Amino acid sequence: MEQSAITKHALYRYYFPILQRYARRVVKEEDNAAALANEILQEQYELDALEGPLLRRRLKQALQLHCYYCLQSRIFDKPMVKGYLPASENKIKQPVINT
Repeated sequence: MEQSAITKHALYRYYFPILQRYARRVVKEEDNAAALANEILQEQYELDALEGPLLRRRLKQALQLHCYYCLQSRIFDKPMVKGYLPASENKIKQPVINT
């Protein structure tokens, strides 16, 4: 049991900087990148899924989804900006047909 905990800690130390760097590239914020990488590793630890042949792929896919959700929430949490054209430009222009 203790050997397993040591192995998981070593995996955490190995994968955390990699995941953080990838998240920083996608999200463009240092704090969010660290939080996302930490969240991914904690979820995988709780699922006891820090082992297996596809670990790196599973971590990357989970991080991509979390980064996507982070960006999506950032976009939809902004207040809606409505742009209005001036009255002179707001008129619909009809195409000119030469006969």
